Amino acid sequence: MLVVGVGVGLKQQRWTELLRRSTDTNTNNQHSLLAMTSSPIESPLLQPHHPVMIGFLLWLLLFVFCWPLALLALVLYPLIWLILLPFRLLGFAVEGVFSFLHSLLMLPARALRGPNR
Repeated sequence: MLVVGVGVGLKQQRWTELLRRSTDTNTNNQHSLLAMTSSPIESPLLQPHHPVMIGFLLWLLLFVFCWPLALLALVLYPLIWLILLPFRLLGFAVEGVFSFLHSLLMLPARALRGPNR
Protein backbone atom coordinates (compact mmCIF):
# COMPACT_ATOMS: atom_id res chain seq x y z
CA MET A 1 0.00 0.00 0.00
CA LEU A 2 1.18 3.54 -0.68
CA VAL A 3 2.27 5.47 2.41
CA VAL A 4 0.93 9.02 2.60
CA GLY A 5 3.14 11.56 4.40
CA VAL A 6 2.53 15.00 5.84
CA GLY A 7 1.75 17.70 3.28
CA VAL A 8 0.47 15.39 0.56
CA GLY A 9 -1.44 17.15 -2.20
CA LEU A 10 -5.00 16.49 -3.23
CA LYS A 11 -4.01 14.53 -6.33
CA GLN A 12 -1.83 12.17 -4.31
CA GLN A 13 -4.65 11.64 -1.81
CA ARG A 14 -6.96 10.91 -4.74
CA TRP A 15 -4.39 8.48 -6.12
CA THR A 16 -4.16 6.57 -2.84
CA GLU A 17 -7.96 6.49 -2.57
CA LEU A 18 -8.19 5.06 -6.10
CA LEU A 19 -5.51 2.52 -5.28
CA ARG A 20 -7.29 1.46 -2.10
CA ARG A 21 -10.66 1.24 -3.86
CA SER A 22 -9.24 -0.79 -6.73
CA THR A 23 -7.52 -3.30 -4.46
CA ASP A 24 -10.60 -3.63 -2.22
CA THR A 25 -13.24 -4.12 -4.92
CA ASN A 26 -11.52 -5.30 -8.10
CA THR A 27 -8.88 -7.85 -7.13
CA ASN A 28 -9.30 -9.87 -10.33
CA ASN A 29 -8.97 -6.98 -12.80
CA GLN A 30 -5.35 -5.81 -13.05
CA HIS A 31 -6.19 -2.85 -15.28
CA SER A 32 -8.94 -1.42 -13.06
CA LEU A 33 -6.67 1.28 -11.61
CA LEU A 34 -5.80 2.55 -15.09
CA ALA A 35 -9.47 2.56 -16.04
CA MET A 36 -10.39 4.60 -12.96
CA THR A 37 -7.88 7.39 -13.55
CA SER A 38 -8.58 10.07 -16.11
CA SER A 39 -4.99 10.46 -17.33
CA PRO A 40 -1.55 9.00 -16.63
CA ILE A 41 -0.32 12.47 -15.56
CA GLU A 42 -2.02 12.04 -12.17
CA SER A 43 0.59 9.49 -11.11
CA PRO A 44 2.46 10.71 -8.02
CA LEU A 45 5.69 9.66 -9.69
CA LEU A 46 5.15 12.22 -12.45
CA GLN A 47 4.27 15.12 -10.13
CA PRO A 48 6.88 17.70 -9.14
CA HIS A 49 8.44 16.58 -5.88
CA HIS A 50 9.10 19.84 -4.04
CA PRO A 51 7.28 22.85 -5.54
CA VAL A 52 7.49 24.72 -2.22
CA MET A 53 11.26 24.37 -2.11
CA ILE A 54 11.58 25.53 -5.72
CA GLY A 55 9.42 28.56 -4.96
CA PHE A 56 11.50 29.37 -1.89
CA LEU A 57 14.74 29.10 -3.87
CA LEU A 58 13.32 31.39 -6.56
CA TRP A 59 12.30 33.87 -3.87
CA LEU A 60 15.82 33.76 -2.40
CA LEU A 61 17.23 34.44 -5.86
CA LEU A 62 14.89 37.43 -6.21
CA PHE A 63 15.89 38.57 -2.72
CA VAL A 64 19.57 38.55 -3.71
CA PHE A 65 19.04 40.48 -6.95
CA CYS A 66 16.26 42.87 -5.91
CA TRP A 67 15.40 42.74 -2.20
CA PRO A 68 12.68 45.45 -2.24
CA LEU A 69 10.70 43.53 -4.85
CA ALA A 70 11.16 40.28 -2.91
CA LEU A 71 9.87 41.84 0.30
CA LEU A 72 6.94 43.39 -1.58
CA ALA A 73 6.10 39.99 -3.03
CA LEU A 74 6.33 38.47 0.45
CA VAL A 75 3.82 41.00 1.79
CA LEU A 76 1.42 40.99 -1.19
CA TYR A 77 1.22 37.22 -1.70
CA PRO A 78 -1.23 36.55 1.20
CA LEU A 79 -3.37 39.51 0.18
CA ILE A 80 -3.61 38.34 -3.42
CA TRP A 81 -4.37 34.82 -2.19
CA LEU A 82 -7.27 36.17 -0.10
CA ILE A 83 -8.61 38.18 -3.03
CA LEU A 84 -8.52 35.13 -5.33
CA LEU A 85 -10.07 32.72 -2.79
CA PRO A 86 -13.73 33.37 -3.83
CA PHE A 87 -12.83 32.60 -7.45
CA ARG A 88 -11.29 29.29 -6.39
CA LEU A 89 -14.45 28.40 -4.48
CA LEU A 90 -16.53 29.39 -7.49
CA GLY A 91 -14.34 27.13 -9.62
CA PHE A 92 -15.10 24.18 -7.33
CA ALA A 93 -18.82 24.87 -7.62
CA VAL A 94 -18.71 25.18 -11.42
CA GLU A 95 -16.67 21.99 -11.67
CA GLY A 96 -19.29 20.22 -9.55
CA VAL A 97 -22.12 21.45 -11.79
CA PHE A 98 -20.28 20.30 -14.92
CA SER A 99 -19.59 16.93 -13.32
CA PHE A 100 -23.27 16.57 -12.44
CA LEU A 101 -24.34 17.51 -15.98
CA HIS A 102 -21.86 15.03 -17.46
CA SER A 103 -23.19 12.27 -15.19
CA LEU A 104 -26.76 13.20 -16.08
CA LEU A 105 -26.06 13.14 -19.81
CA MET A 106 -24.17 9.84 -19.60
CA LEU A 107 -26.85 8.12 -17.51
CA PRO A 108 -28.72 6.61 -20.50
CA ALA A 109 -25.49 5.19 -21.91
CA ARG A 110 -24.57 3.69 -18.55
CA ALA A 111 -28.05 2.20 -18.23
CA LEU A 112 -27.89 0.67 -21.71
CA ARG A 113 -24.40 -0.73 -21.09
CA GLY A 114 -25.80 -3.17 -18.53
CA PRO A 115 -24.54 -4.61 -15.26
CA ASN A 116 -21.47 -6.35 -16.75
CA ARG A 117 -19.10 -3.41 -16.11
